[in-house]
Amino acid sequence: MPRSGQQASRDHRQTENAGGLNLAPQAATGSGSGGPTETNRLKISPEAESLLSEMRQAYQQLQTAELDGTIWARFELKDDSKELKHPFNSAFQRPNQFKHVLEQDLLIGSSGTNIYIFQKSANAFFQTNLTNVALKTLPHPLPQLLQAQNPSLLMALAGDPLRVLGLPVQEISRTNDVVIGGKSYPALFLRPSDGDYSVVLVVDNDTKLMRRLSVDISTAHLKQGGDIGPLKGISTEVDYATIRPNTGFDADFFTWTAPEGAESLASLEQEDTPASLEGKSAPDFHLDSLQGNPVSLSGVKGHVVVLDFWATWCGPCRKSLPEIAELAKDKSDAGILVYAVNVKEDKAKVDAFLRQQNYTIPILMDTNGDVAGKYMVTGIPQTVVIGKDGKIRRVFIGTTPETASQLRAEVELANREP
Repeated sequence: MPRSGQQASRDHRQTENAGGLNLAPQAATGSGSGGPTETNRLKISPEAESLLSEMRQAYQQLQTAELDGTIWARFELKDDSKELKHPFNSAFQRPNQFKHVLEQDLLIGSSGTNIYIFQKSANAFFQTNLTNVALKTLPHPLPQLLQAQNPSLLMALAGDPLRVLGLPVQEISRTNDVVIGGKSYPALFLRPSDGDYSVVLVVDNDTKLMRRLSVDISTAHLKQGGDIGPLKGISTEVDYATIRPNTGFDADFFTWTAPEGAESLASLEQEDTPASLEGKSAPDFHLDSLQGNPVSLSGVKGHVVVLDFWATWCGPCRKSLPEIAELAKDKSDAGILVYAVNVKEDKAKVDAFLRQQNYTIPILMDTNGDVAGKYMVTGIPQTVVIGKDGKIRRVFIGTTPETASQLRAEVELANREP
């Protein structure tokens, strides 16, 4: 990795999902997006547990490392295909110093006391002081960027190979070795609980760190939600061609100073996130239900309203939607209105999916995504609780094992208030 100071940054709105993992802001804490935090919650084969144990020990003992590689994604369409490829360089030094550079345009790092994101193309940055950089204190969108672009670096920070993946995994097993560059590497197959994709984690023979993470969403899986339009399949991969532990770094290697004239985004970071909506009046909307009936927020004033933004192709949405349906059924007599707001899909696809899954839940069709934009939805599922006074009480992004109970508690509390 180049040792020069001011490395660059790409607009995270374009690149944060380049690795194919669209993850919730809390995912990197070990409690988001259904990511496992304890292996005893999973079914793990003895062979897989042995390899995971070696990985865990390697990450926990890792003191310094260079981790360089490539993010790759391929989108198969009916008549065409699109491919993206983004090289990156990164470095890690325990306990809390790191640097990640995507295509010499996006810089994310921590000096140990300062964390920073710099976008060279926009000459804009975000920076904050922290006495201890840990997963639970990394500000949005830094965990999401690293989770999609550099999961091995997050594993080094967390000291655990599973904690930061943000995937609802139910089973892990050894699979056939993977050959890369003529060399064979051990691999793990991760079976997600929603069953919508397959994940293969390849382990480096020498260091026991991640060598490659591949995610494949096949045509058959996509078709479970009904008509998928032109999309046939998605394949993504984060591959580490260079893994160098015990690398020495200069004393000032992880420090960074904003270049002259760069714009600070500190104020924008506070304003332009879904969580910043909490305590504010909920934006009004006018949408049609799946049956074509008009619904507006102003028209249901005085009720507690829950809006769950989702799509049929979204694996975490499929995992959380049954809980939303159950909440809608349980709370209807209490005057609480729960709507699953479908984002940018047609009625036929949504109707086919609901019939297939046998869900009964009020659906609103945000066909153009305009309402999702008003509620700053950048990742789904996103669930918004609106109080009787019309103000947003809570925004849940992603789904965790605790989300359902937290959502119910918030809804019940809101309904008790006048």
